[in-house]
Formats: sequence, structure tokens, C-alpha cells
Amino acid sequence: MEASNADLTCGEQPCKASRWRPAPSRRYRGRVSEAPGPDVDTSEEIAFLRATPVEAILANHVFVLLQLGALRLGEDPPQLEAAQLVIDTVAAMLTGVGDRLGEHVALYRNALAELQQAYVRAAKV
Repeated sequence: MEASNADLTCGEQPCKASRWRPAPSRRYRGRVSEAPGPDVDTSEEIAFLRATPVEAILANHVFVLLQLGALRLGEDPPQLEAAQLVIDTVAAMLTGVGDRLGEHVALYRNALAELQQAYVRAAKV
């Protein structure tokens, strides 16, 4: 059973974190400890981060973490420890900042509840 963001539902409809998504050029490259090479121009990245509301960036990370948790539960065998770490991290983020994440916070809470239910099902197997 392979999990995806389509497996996370909010009521009758699939959960969608927000309309905002990073452009392909804004995806992470390499490890955090790697310094950019001389041929990497980070000015566009910095301008993007300055122009994007913090709530949108954090919300996108919540959504990516939820996808990661669903993927780990969909592995054979399910990676329960990894999924639990994701669940705990997202729960801490939602508890800590709550409604400050913007208009879709209820959606994130519902998606987290779905992931928690998927975890319980996977742990019983």
C-alpha cells in the first residue's frame, strides 16, 4: 500500500495545504552544511524568501512533512519510528503556532489527524 498526499483527506475531499508551492528552482539542493559554490547565485532565493509571507513558507513545510509521514507509512514494512517523528514534529508546530499559520490551519490539523489514524492502522499490522 503506497501512501501519498491523496491518502490524506479532509472530510470527503483530499487535503491541500495551500495554493502556494515553491518553484522547482527553489527546492533544496544538497546538505545544509554545504556552502554554495562560486557558480550559485542565491540572490533570487533570498529575494523569494523576503517576498514570501513566513506563514506560507511554514505552511508549505507542514504539508511536506505530512507527505513524508504518509510516504513512510506506505513503505513495506511501514517505517513507524520515522512516521512518529513526523507526527510529533507537525503536532508540535501546530500546537506552538496554531492559527498563526493562516487560513488553512484547520486543514493541517485534519491532515495530521488522518496521518495519526494511518499510523494506528499501520502499527496494528
